[in-house]
Amino acid sequence: SSSSSSSSKITDILGALAIFFNNRLIGLFLLNVVVINIQLCVFESIVWIHLEKLGCPRSLVGLATSVQTIVEYPLFFYSKQILKRLTHRHLIIIAHCALLLRFWLLVLLGQFGYLWLIIPLQLLHGMSFGTNWLASCEYVQTVASPNITASAQSVVSTTTVVANAFGAGLWGVVYQRNGSSTFSIALAVEFVVLLTILTCFPSLGKTATNTKTKQKISSHHHHHHHDHHHDH
Repeated sequence: SSSSSSSSKITDILGALAIFFNNRLIGLFLLNVVVINIQLCVFESIVWIHLEKLGCPRSLVGLATSVQTIVEYPLFFYSKQILKRLTHRHLIIIAHCALLLRFWLLVLLGQFGYLWLIIPLQLLHGMSFGTNWLASCEYVQTVASPNITASAQSVVSTTTVVANAFGAGLWGVVYQRNGSSTFSIALAVEFVVLLTILTCFPSLGKTATNTKTKQKISSHHHHHHHDHHHDH
């Protein structure tokens, strides 16, 4: 009987995932995860290859890498406050704006060989990667039913991994053929992506954290308090 119960649990999860994927908004969300991660591949691999070609000192590469990691901490540390103030759509738009700025800095780096630009460029990593990751995970948690939240989050992770693999290959080929003008291509692509998101991506409720449940709790608490007062 234990095997039948576990198989029914699997069926439940699969059923829930099917419902989850029938949602058009989730489709849009995952599409955004794919696009942003393909774009981020330019910074994950191509930039470093290019910097090596330009003879970038190791110390600068090291500094840029540590800067990139440090910036993510405050973002995840204050994630609750951020999610209370901003909608998923806001976070995604912030991520793409940061990406656009990063690509623009990258074009400057490619054209003029200003190696120090790698520092501000990596400082924006938290804003371009982190905000999107935050929005995706939070959205999945909001939409998915509790029993599939784990699977739903692993779907976001898997999508990210697949997009990264594809993006690395894609931009690798583009870079081999176009050299540093790859950065201008990436900038143009990102501009189109941002415009598309601004026009097509719907607003999803007030803020990322569910305000309705909070209202329910506070009104219930208030009501309870009122009753208690009435008894006196």
